[in-house]
Order: sequence, then C-alpha cells, then structure tokens
Amino acid sequence: MTRCLRSNSRENTSSRTRFPGVNSCAAAAWPRHGWRRRRPCTCGKRIPWLARRAVPPLDTDLSAEQREYIETVKGSGEALLSIIDDILDFSKIEAGKLSLDARPFHVRNTVDQALRLLSIRAEAKGLTMSWNVAADTPECLIGDGHRLRQILINLAGNAIKFTDTGSVRIEVAPEFTDHQKLLLHFQVTDTGIGISPDQQAKIFDSFSQADSSTTRRFGGTGLGLAIAARLVEMMGGQIQIESESGHGSTFRFSVQLDIPAQPPQTPAPVQPTPAVTRSQDARAPLQVLLVEDHLVNQWYAQRLLEKLGHTVRLAVNGRVAVDLY
Repeated sequence: MTRCLRSNSRENTSSRTRFPGVNSCAAAAWPRHGWRRRRPCTCGKRIPWLARRAVPPLDTDLSAEQREYIETVKGSGEALLSIIDDILDFSKIEAGKLSLDARPFHVRNTVDQALRLLSIRAEAKGLTMSWNVAADTPECLIGDGHRLRQILINLAGNAIKFTDTGSVRIEVAPEFTDHQKLLLHFQVTDTGIGISPDQQAKIFDSFSQADSSTTRRFGGTGLGLAIAARLVEMMGGQIQIESESGHGSTFRFSVQLDIPAQPPQTPAPVQPTPAVTRSQDARAPLQVLLVEDHLVNQWYAQRLLEKLGHTVRLAVNGRVAVDLY
C-alpha cells in the first residue's frame, strides 16, 4: 500500500510537471463556477429553519436528541459554506481574478457592523469583547470597505475561536501620510492559546494552522489568515503577529486608504429592526411563479412560500416561465 501511494504521488507530480496548465485551469474554474458549489450548501444550511416551522411546529415536538440533530445539520452547513467561501476567495486571489472595489465608506459603521455580529459569539463563550476607533479617524475614507471588513472579521473571529477565557480587544487608529492618503492601523489582541515562535513562521501560509491538533480541535481550512494576508498586501499594507504559546496573541495590520476631498454626509445610525409577528405581517395569499433550475432550491423555495400561505407554480427555466405566465 505504501509503495502504491508513493507511486501515485510521483505520477501526480509528474503530471503536474508535464501539464502545467492544469493547475491554472483549475484555479480559474473555481471562482468562475463558485456559485454552483455554494448553492446546495446554502440550501442545506436553511433546511433546518424550515423544520422548525413545520406544521405542527417541530421546535415543540422534537425531543432534545432530535433538536440536537437539527442544530448539528445547521452548524455543519454553515461550516461547509464557510470552507467553500474561503476556497473560492483564495482561488480568485491565486488566479488573479480578485480585484478591489474602491469607493467611499464610513469607517466606524464598517467596524461596528463587523464586530457586533462577532460580539454575540464572544458573549456565548463568556468572553469580554470590546473595540475602539481613535477619535482622529476620519468618518469617511475611500477603499474596499467590504474586503476590509472581511479581514477584520477573520482576525477577530480567530481571536474568539482560540480564546476560552478572558477577552478580545480591537483598536483602530490612523497614521496620516499626507492630506490625500493615510494608513489605517488595526490591532486585535486576545488572551487565547497563543502561538509558539516556530509556528508563527508558517501561520500565514495557505492550508496551514499552528499544528494538526489545532485543526482537530477548532476546525477550519487554514486559509483564513492566508486570505487576510493577501488582502492586506493588495490594500498596500502589512500584517504582523506577536504571540507566546499559552499567553494570547496580538495581530497588527495596516491598509492604505484615500481621504476624500469632500466627505459624504454621515448616515444616520442603523436602528435595529423590530421583530415582526405573523399577525403584523399578514398579507393576502399570492400566486407565485417560481423560476429555478436547481432541484434542492426548487424544493426549499416552494416549501418556504407555501408555508407563508402562497400558491406556487414552478418553472424550470425562463422559456417555461414565459409559457406559464
């Protein structure tokens, strides 16, 4: 068996050498067809929501064991979707297909929106999570706010994941280079498990974590920090780590952003949406024409609409939809 595995490994290496275009084609195909891979996972993640809204409602009729099964399916779907998103992002970067979308964004809103979501996870673990944006940080800057939020969520999410007790703290501060540009510095500090010096050397490599036991205990692809490092580099910055095994970690990164000549008006703070009950949202049933070619999506969307009281007609493509309409 060992000889066979070694032989196959040599054959695969030889194939990659003889056909160098295969790897580049595969890298290009992943981002181009990524939506096909995400779609069934998205449905799988949402099916447990339908189970809870079954008639009679399963939330009240399920035993503790059955409820645990449904929550496991939901959690597994979310984890798988996260893995696919990481692979898609990394493949886009490797294929040179990922580009930044520079536009004005509000710094404090971007930071708050990213970290408020994570604070719920931190609270569930009993951690103290806090963040601060320095007072002299401009309200509005020009850059890719979406990718900046992705970097911040990745680093702060890792801090929460690898911290069992204590706190996670995020600091944001500007460094003005001239009247048109600045470096925005971020610092993410945790009291978690820490990383030894020899492991720090490879922490930003793709498909890498501190050690195999980390992967078994905490999961993940080992792509998150690699993606964050690449994005930071694309945004003209650097990323660094200070850590000691057993004594927490501090990640620092900076990104280069433009200062708008005339900052747009600051938007009003986002107010939480009040909960809407079924009686408040009562509407007349609708005749819905559902156009969808994926079997799982068809099943999920049709069940969801029917549970809301609507009548559904299904079309598998646009031509059938036009005929039905």
